[in-house]
Amino acid sequence: MELVINLHFLPNIEYFCALIRHKKVLLEKEESYVKGSYRNKAFIVTASGVQRLSIPLKRGKHQQKNIQAVEISYSEDWQRQHWKSIKTSYENAPYWEDYSDDIASLLRHPNKTLWKYNLNLLNGLLDILDIDCDIAYTEEYLKVYPNCLDLRQQLLPKNKDWVLNDVSTIEYSQVFQDRLDFIPNVSILDLIFCKGPEAILVLERMLR
Repeated sequence: MELVINLHFLPNIEYFCALIRHKKVLLEKEESYVKGSYRNKAFIVTASGVQRLSIPLKRGKHQQKNIQAVEISYSEDWQRQHWKSIKTSYENAPYWEDYSDDIASLLRHPNKTLWKYNLNLLNGLLDILDIDCDIAYTEEYLKVYPNCLDLRQQLLPKNKDWVLNDVSTIEYSQVFQDRLDFIPNVSILDLIFCKGPEAILVLERMLR
């Protein structure tokens, strides 16, 4: 079954579970921008708990604007701020040295639009995780895709439980496990820095 899904910023773990489950992926590029989604937000684990990273957008009305036309604001150095937060959170993770340069390069890549920025990130993360997906893109916006799993409006920050029925929590050692309970389904960066080449194995084990 083909998967239909939006592009997210530093997608969470469930997002990548969906990708490896379906392999054939249709990325939605004809949708309108929607607030309160993962399109420009991601969550990492810090010493004090979960922290949100947000990509600022240029001023204007983005709601109902085609996602390919939504432009990123670079009036502030948010990329440096994001990297500072990520480094503080994960520089003591087991695989920080192995992946930090590659991920820093992805995050610093300049793109005018949110769509292109997120697409570049996704392709880079798939390479790091060694996930082989057959990716295509929507050519028009359809409300319903027959015979497809449609997750376009399903994976949302407000959804605290797993959306996919065949995914279960597999705990792994996180950086701040001495002071925090295990925090599931944050950005894939958490799994990459904590488990390195075993990240893909953890994702596969999470699929029942």
